[in-house]
Amino acid sequence: MLKNNNQAFLSTMLDSVVDAIIVINENGVIQTVNSAVFAIFGYSPAEIIGKNVSMLMPDGKRVKHEQYLKNYINGGEARVIGTGLQDVGLRKDRSLFQLDLSISEMHVDNERMFIGVIRDISHIVNTEKALHSSEYRFSTAQQFAKFGVWDWNIETNDLYWSEGISQLIGYGEGEIETTYQNFLNAIHLDDREIVESAIQEALEGKQDYLVDHRVVWPNGITRWVREAGDIVRDENGSPVKMIGVAIDITASKEFELALIESERQLKEAQRIGHIGNWSWDVESGRLFWSDEIFRIFGHQPGEFEPTYERFLSVLPPEDVERIKKSEEAAFSKGETHSIDHRIMLPSGEMRWVHEEAEAILGEDGGPERLQGTVQDITDRKNAEEQLYARETMFENVFNASEDAILILDDGYFIECNDAAVRMLHASGREEVLSTSPWDLSPERQSDGESSKEKSLEMIRLAYEKNFHRFEWVYRRVDGVEFPVEVTLTPTRMKNRQVLHVVWNDITERKKQQDDLRVAKDEAESANLAKSKFLSSMSHELRTPMNAILGFSQLLELEEGLEEDHRQSVTDIRTAGEHLLELINDVLDFARIESGKIRLKFEPVNIEKVLCDCQTLTQPMAQAAGITLEFQLEECRNLMLFVDRTRLKQVVINLVSNAIKYNKPGGRAKVLCQPGPDQRVCISVTDSGIGIKQEALNDLFEPFHRLGAEGGKIEGTGIGLVISRQLAEMMNGEIVVESEYGVGSTFSLLFDCSS
Repeated sequence: MLKNNNQAFLSTMLDSVVDAIIVINENGVIQTVNSAVFAIFGYSPAEIIGKNVSMLMPDGKRVKHEQYLKNYINGGEARVIGTGLQDVGLRKDRSLFQLDLSISEMHVDNERMFIGVIRDISHIVNTEKALHSSEYRFSTAQQFAKFGVWDWNIETNDLYWSEGISQLIGYGEGEIETTYQNFLNAIHLDDREIVESAIQEALEGKQDYLVDHRVVWPNGITRWVREAGDIVRDENGSPVKMIGVAIDITASKEFELALIESERQLKEAQRIGHIGNWSWDVESGRLFWSDEIFRIFGHQPGEFEPTYERFLSVLPPEDVERIKKSEEAAFSKGETHSIDHRIMLPSGEMRWVHEEAEAILGEDGGPERLQGTVQDITDRKNAEEQLYARETMFENVFNASEDAILILDDGYFIECNDAAVRMLHASGREEVLSTSPWDLSPERQSDGESSKEKSLEMIRLAYEKNFHRFEWVYRRVDGVEFPVEVTLTPTRMKNRQVLHVVWNDITERKKQQDDLRVAKDEAESANLAKSKFLSSMSHELRTPMNAILGFSQLLELEEGLEEDHRQSVTDIRTAGEHLLELINDVLDFARIESGKIRLKFEPVNIEKVLCDCQTLTQPMAQAAGITLEFQLEECRNLMLFVDRTRLKQVVINLVSNAIKYNKPGGRAKVLCQPGPDQRVCISVTDSGIGIKQEALNDLFEPFHRLGAEGGKIEGTGIGLVISRQLAEMMNGEIVVESEYGVGSTFSLLFDCSS
């Protein structure tokens, strides 16, 4: 009886539970169930008691359940027993549902039993799925629409923002803490004050929170954001919460800024180009003017309300009728209203403008609106007048010029003046025009080239170099050929690139050049004959002179020779040496002029050459009572690529002159030093009488001794000429500086690189 009462109590208790309770044995056979099984699975207790519990599972789980139960009975691990899990159940109608399952183990009459408590959680799972789906859609919407929502608790300063807000400021989800300060830090530094001011005004109730501002991403990218928010207030009207939304408006903002910039550039372009746009409503007579039109008419933008009558009032009376006719033609014939006219500025200045407009017709075909542009063309009009004046002047000069002037376009003469007609002995301009340069030339030029091919080459060079001058042979109408100096200059004429051609008849010049060439050839021939004569005579004179010098030297060695006789012999020797020096100079001069002198170039140590020169000239200086000084410290190890003998000859000549043409007791100094631009300078300075400036030009003239011909100082007048020519042949030069009464400096300059 007690057992039956217990079972009744237990059955009543189990039936009162809303969760399904199923008891199975260790074989999985259902022993008992409560009434909730029907509500959840759709089976009555009679339909499932005694059946295997796997009937309540989907096909895919039955085998796994039976295997798990068998393993557990045989001592396996209790992976489910004593715990709970979410799983899938199979109803009687074969539909599946989500369930929450907890299993416990018990023993009844020494028999192992398992109690399963099952709760239908389908509605919870479906709700969660719907929530997740909604959150996903919201997150996706934020991602694609680039917006986010935020919620700021003003009292606690706690701030919530959605994932979309993080993306708007350049962060991924969870990468930045959602704080008010982090939000401010993301705002562009120049915009923070604007945002904080907008928040404050919204909190004070002055205006709604709506603000556009920039945010700076961690990688430095700047984006535009628009925020809108609302204030939640307590019963006292104090703000407690602020909620809002933020959206990325970078694209629209950039478009807006680009539009503003485009408008600015348009206004700037109109200002620079002095061009404005306007629109005239025919019925009302109202005009719209852009800012630049006000400035063109001499007013400040917006200074007055423009009207058609006011526009007409600033026009000269003679221009009003032309403008009205052009406007009427635009409306009636569909023509473009295009006209140049004058306007009178408030200052009294008259200026030129150009109008360009199109007519807009109404539905009835009548005139409705005229819209177009106005451009200040005063400068262009002035330029056109100046151009016309220049063209007129050019035409006058062109026709009055004594030089032959032609215009060449694409290889053919399209214009010429009367001088060109006369030069060609043509009957008129029509006989010259439409011909080419080669049509008026012999078949070949004097160098054998084809006149046509050479003409085309000269034209090409003129365009390439922007100027070209050359000599040419033309042929007159009567067949006579004559030489011409041709000048080709590219120029523009009527928007075309053409050649301005000038002919200068050089027949007389050519005759003079030929006469000069003949005279030059005759002079060179005479000079060559002179050089040959001098060379021959020098050789003829040297042989007996060497004999005279030899015998005079022998006589000087003769003992017992009377003193007056010895003096006579010495005079003979001295005169002979001077005459031999003269012969040698003349021979060198003749060789140089005939081009027969040969130099032997080699690396030469300057210091050694100058030391040799010092040894050879020191006795001469001592005999003349001249102090001779060589300063060679700076030329040690300096080398020149020259002829050693000829270099020594040049230096000795310069030093000898410094001794001969010095004052009694004077000084002469030889200085060698590196000069500017990698040059070596060997200078010879004396304290003699110097040379007058007007005489310097004759210093290097052959046989010209600058007035010393009748003096006591011996010389030929060609030593300096030879020295300069030898220096130039060795790629050097001689430079002279002299002050009359003070002295002279002869500088021998060589390029160190040579």
